Amino acid sequence: MKDNKQWSKWLLTLALVPAGLSLGCNEEKVLDVETPAGEVEVTEDTETGEVDVEVDDNE
Repeated sequence: MKDNKQWSKWLLTLALVPAGLSLGCNEEKVLDVETPAGEVEVTEDTETGEVDVEVDDNE
């Protein structure tokens, strides 16, 4: 009986995680550059068209 509960929880998790990840995800990655000196990521909000640029230095 315990194995059935574990399988049920596992299957429920597999079903809910993708649904939760897709909710509220209105950003599309436009550019993602990784170099030894740092990273640059550009995303665009698909609803508003707003562009966000994130820069991280590896120093």
